[in-house]
Amino acid sequence: MKKLILAMLMTQPFASQADQASYVEIGGGKIAMLVMDSPLCKSEEWSQQVVVGCPQPGENAFYVPTALIFGKDGSLVKTLPFFDNKCVYYYQTLARSGQKLIVMARVGEFASDTISYPDCPFDAGTLLREVRDMQNGKLVSQTVLQNYRTTLIP
Repeated sequence: MKKLILAMLMTQPFASQADQASYVEIGGGKIAMLVMDSPLCKSEEWSQQVVVGCPQPGENAFYVPTALIFGKDGSLVKTLPFFDNKCVYYYQTLARSGQKLIVMARVGEFASDTISYPDCPFDAGTLLREVRDMQNGKLVSQTVLQNYRTTLIP
């Protein structure tokens, strides 16, 4: 995959301003960005309002941490979504090891009467690591690195 020169991931925590988002760059010395939409963007209650960080009609929506891979000409070659839509994830780090991309994210809480995540298998605060193959996007591994419920001392 000689054309692949950069993978980048950015998240925007719920209710943050665009300039509070974190940017990560890997290789190539070039900069790119993507906003991970907050769970609030999925709420029907807010669908008619403009919410900072939410896509407007016609824009792409990424609701999970998503790595972008660009070609030498700057065009987007592919996107690699990490994790799933079962929880709220807050991106921590992005790394590359050979043809593998490694993302660490912390499971967050979202307190709302209209949005809930009953199928989330992790406690809030749990730190996860997910590894995906850059070429095909397949999941290589997902590991729970830290679960606050089991590590906090009363």
